[in-house]
Amino acid sequence: MKRPFFSVIIPTKNRPELLRDAISSVLLQNFDDYELIVSDNFNDDRTKKIVEEFRDNEHLNYIKTDREMNMPDHWEFATQKASGFYVMVLTDRSFLRQGSLCDIYDSISKAKEEVDICFWDFGLYDEKRKILFGEKEKRGVEFLKSKDLIENFSKTLGEHFLPRLHSSCYRFDIAEKIRQNVGRLCWPISPDYTSALLLLAHSDSVLYIPRSLFFFQGEVVSNGTNAKFNPAIFISSLSVENPYQFVPIKVPIIYSTIINDLLTIKNMVKGNFGDINIDWVFYFTTCYVEVMGNLTRPDADKKAQLEHLKEWKKTLLTFDKKFQRAVWRAIRRRYKEIIKSYIRSSFAGNFLAGVKRFLLGKPTRKCLGALDAGGFDYKISKK
Repeated sequence: MKRPFFSVIIPTKNRPELLRDAISSVLLQNFDDYELIVSDNFNDDRTKKIVEEFRDNEHLNYIKTDREMNMPDHWEFATQKASGFYVMVLTDRSFLRQGSLCDIYDSISKAKEEVDICFWDFGLYDEKRKILFGEKEKRGVEFLKSKDLIENFSKTLGEHFLPRLHSSCYRFDIAEKIRQNVGRLCWPISPDYTSALLLLAHSDSVLYIPRSLFFFQGEVVSNGTNAKFNPAIFISSLSVENPYQFVPIKVPIIYSTIINDLLTIKNMVKGNFGDINIDWVFYFTTCYVEVMGNLTRPDADKKAQLEHLKEWKKTLLTFDKKFQRAVWRAIRRRYKEIIKSYIRSSFAGNFLAGVKRFLLGKPTRKCLGALDAGGFDYKISKK
């Protein structure tokens, strides 16, 4: 059997309606050299029924776990089933844009050097209002140094400018090399960050496509969004022995856990991490901004956030006076960011965000549905 160029992996957990859009957006692509693997994380029968709608498609392979897995374990399980030259993950609440696979294939094939990792931009689709945001249409591609991406991430939390699994593809053999070296590709706490960092550590450069090749929907059921406002529940599901091993603040603040992931990977491998250091003033400042922002959200656990703020202050006091003053100066410089966070979390937040998008020329357009937003023929996609 011919080895496919792409393995597209959709790990799914109890999002059957969104899953239908994700599967359709792959099977309707104007590109044929791929396999699609839908990995069912011990879901109820609704998921299987959705997949059965596409059972006659030769590209589709349906697998199911024999037990419920946490997110990192499921992503690791699913990605190991790939057989393509390049592997990409499409979450069950996102969908590809028409022509995405063809664009990625052409970009890799025409590149002047071998491509280990390729990543791209994404947009957002509001399925309730049927509005699409964040379409990017820049032409061309560029190679970026892996070390620069890691350094930018460590100093500025450039999280959306990182080849995370849901917005990238990587060579199958690179992932196998990583598994031989450290045991797995997707590590807790955040498998999208840890896998990206491990891939960057094993490659000198990555190919960047400055276009929105897929779109997220279903923000209210996002694991990342839910973890941000109630992170303790998500972290406890991972059974990690010491989730704060390398960071000073020992409570579930998302930015702190991401930095812990970064330092965990740095501790595993050297590679492009050799001289990467954490800006601890930026660390304390960003953790403070996150907690203060969460305190205004109606869906966040206020009691827990106040405990996190208390622990933040307690930890800061363990550092010398010079460092403490530097942190408070940095916080004052970011008051605008904190105020914006308050506004976004208020009742007026959604209204003001809509006004901003309108003034900036966004939303880009109204859509009939997710697949119409992705550029697929609506009549065909409805069949």
